Amino acid sequence: DSLPGTTGHIAGKPDLYFEAMIQAMDTEISRLLASIDLSATTVIFMGDNGTSRRTLQPPYPDGHSKGSVYEGGVRVPLIVTGKAGANGVKGTVSEELVHAVDLYATILQLFEVEPAAVHPRQLVLDSRSFLPIIAGTTYAPIQTAILAEKLDASESGIGDRAAAEKAFKVIRFEDQTTAFYNVASDPGESADLLQSPLSEDESSAYTRLLALLDDNFINHPGIERVAIAENGEVDLELGWFVDTFTLWQNDSLTDGTWQTVGNPTVIDDGGFTFTIRTPQGSGSANFYQVSVP
Repeated sequence: DSLPGTTGHIAGKPDLYFEAMIQAMDTEISRLLASIDLSATTVIFMGDNGTSRRTLQPPYPDGHSKGSVYEGGVRVPLIVTGKAGANGVKGTVSEELVHAVDLYATILQLFEVEPAAVHPRQLVLDSRSFLPIIAGTTYAPIQTAILAEKLDASESGIGDRAAAEKAFKVIRFEDQTTAFYNVASDPGESADLLQSPLSEDESSAYTRLLALLDDNFINHPGIERVAIAENGEVDLELGWFVDTFTLWQNDSLTDGTWQTVGNPTVIDDGGFTFTIRTPQGSGSANFYQVSVP
């Protein structure tokens, strides 16, 4: 009930524990950054998926925390510093909407690798590089909306789903009811716009985002966890609702040559996920992709 190194007790005060953890993290990250040559290094920091229910703060109400597709469950910090942002955008804040999957394309481009050159042709490339934001140039992704999902134990494996743009967001709950919010002016999602007549802009956004959810705008294969064993084997944990998949392996991201992995070991313990265990790769670095029909 007391924090290490303190004399007082803060039992039943999860906010104080949370704030102390943030303070400790800030201190250690500061030490780390002080030891890095930021003129030659780009550092990307992203928070986990939302805030715990016990430490949720306004404007997010109860039930809008981690584990939900509300803003309190999916809107997280993203901070970039160092070499990539050294041309005048340092210290600025962007209101652009980006997703965790966009890190893939962004980091590749930081290494001057075009994602299309190394990405398996069999897979849809839905990662959008936000390097233009960091570089202070025009950011104009082909797809402006993003997806948030809550994996569930239902037959489909999917619970609540949301499609969002910079201002508007549609949530389709597991029971197939929907809600519609202006998250730019109402980040706490307290006013469902469907409870009153929609303006022309609101109606257009609602139709557009709802169509995305209807058009299989869905996260597959839903990789839950990745673990690397000491012998070089890699475990990829997938949602149990995936019936058919193909595993791809590449020793290098520079040649774009992906090979299928035949007969990988599948471990099914009867839970809500199953594990694909890959063999040890032949190269010094091994990269894996999973595709589903």
